[in-house]
Amino acid sequence: MPPALPAQPIDADGDDLLQAGLDRLDQGIAIFDRTLRLIGWNQRFVELLAFPADLVVRGVGFAQLLRFNVARGEYGPGDVDAQIEERLQLAAEGRPQRFERVRPDGTTLAVRSEPLAAGGLVRVYTDVSAQRLSERLIREHNEDLERRVEERTAELQAAHDKLLGAVAMQKEIAAALRCSESRLLLVTDSLPAGIAYWNRDLICLFANR
Repeated sequence: MPPALPAQPIDADGDDLLQAGLDRLDQGIAIFDRTLRLIGWNQRFVELLAFPADLVVRGVGFAQLLRFNVARGEYGPGDVDAQIEERLQLAAEGRPQRFERVRPDGTTLAVRSEPLAAGGLVRVYTDVSAQRLSERLIREHNEDLERRVEERTAELQAAHDKLLGAVAMQKEIAAALRCSESRLLLVTDSLPAGIAYWNRDLICLFANR
């Protein structure tokens, strides 16, 4: 096996190449050092969070970005300093985080924060608006389908109950007719005369004793 070649230092062009590659990603990326100051990012990060270009510079503090967001209502109503402090504490804990938030323009961002071994953290922002919209439409479609199935089931149950009622009524009518025939036969059998009924085909349909 040939010996491994020694690693070559990366020149400035290599940094530009790395930045160009990061800017091609569809996810926003921001890297903060152990003091929570921005040391790296890509263009998608600026676009997704709609930051002004002059705000996102190397060395800007995470707290400054938060204050800008709070000032424009990104996190909803509430005390400005309290909202900033809460998010600073979460970022300073140095543990992985995953959450979603909806921006005022309706964009839903999935945020993933991962601590770095040397301190600091990297945050990845993904626009999941289309996915959440599809999920909502599917959920609403399923809810509408379930409602229609329930309504149809109720209609079928009502028709079934109505049919059972009609069958029961038919049985009652048949029983009443049999009772009426028995009484008629009893009456005619007691008469001192022969009584019979033939239809047009000369078939005897009734005769007393």
